Amino acid sequence: MFLFLAERMRLSLSPHPQNSVITRAAPRKRGFYLKRLIIGLAAAALIGGAFYGGIYLWQRGSSQLQSTAAPQGSPLATTAVNETTVKLYGDLHNGASELQVQFLDKDNNPLDAGQVRLELNMDMPGMQMNAGGTVTPSGSPGLYRVKINPSMAGDWNAKVSWQGPKGQGQAIIPVTVKP
Repeated sequence: MFLFLAERMRLSLSPHPQNSVITRAAPRKRGFYLKRLIIGLAAAALIGGAFYGGIYLWQRGSSQLQSTAAPQGSPLATTAVNETTVKLYGDLHNGASELQVQFLDKDNNPLDAGQVRLELNMDMPGMQMNAGGTVTPSGSPGLYRVKINPSMAGDWNAKVSWQGPKGQGQAIIPVTVKP
């Protein structure tokens, strides 16, 4: 549409009212059209770059938002060791389970615990059962993901140990594994 209007502007009516014949203006030089082509391509490249740059930043931002998200739901168990609070979140059941472990300082701020380990222990008469978990940082300060596979339902003790820039510690938290 824009090109049509530009072409119509180039056309002019005869300066004499008695001649109502539309005459065409003198053709422009080749350099004029080349310049318009280059400007159009540059504009298209800028619009495309802005579009793809926006998509990149949007995806990058959404992944950062996910990584700084707080744990979901209410804590499964909570305990305090010295000035550190340890909270377990998630659904612990017989078989593959995923938990989140959150560390908070005395002011309830996230605490970088560094290297974290979690294992479950069940003491039964005549035998002891253990289940070790794989702990990975979630990307959010003080929050860690745990994949663990308890072998049976019942009452267990979760042994959480950590060693980080603010010190080291260990907590034993009673938990119940659902069937």
